[in-house]
Amino acid sequence: MSGPVAETVSCGSGVLALVRSGASACRVHEFFLALLTALFRRGQRLDAVFFTARAVTLSSSLLGEGSAPWRLQRAYLQLAEYSGCELLVCGRALHSSGLDPKALQDNFQAAGELELSAKLSRASRVLEY
Repeated sequence: MSGPVAETVSCGSGVLALVRSGASACRVHEFFLALLTALFRRGQRLDAVFFTARAVTLSSSLLGEGSAPWRLQRAYLQLAEYSGCELLVCGRALHSSGLDPKALQDNFQAAGELELSAKLSRASRVLEY
């Protein structure tokens, strides 16, 4: 599938969102935040949002308050609070981007390939954007 999203459906436990898009893709993030919220409201369990590639910057505690990335981060934090999903951040992408794992915003957790593999194997739906 071409475009910013790919979807896989299998027989697992919940929805896993793989976020690659950087903070500059505000409309993409806003669309998928609304989609994830709608899925949750319709009874879908949200397992985790996994930030990788350029999206790892959204996990930083150093974002300027009121900035577009900060507002997106707040929206993901609200989603996690509302739905109970985990906010996971790719450790390798953190390292590649030069971000310090100690500077992660509260409620974001560094994770690796093992955690991602486990989440993928249990997911009933995977959304990637």
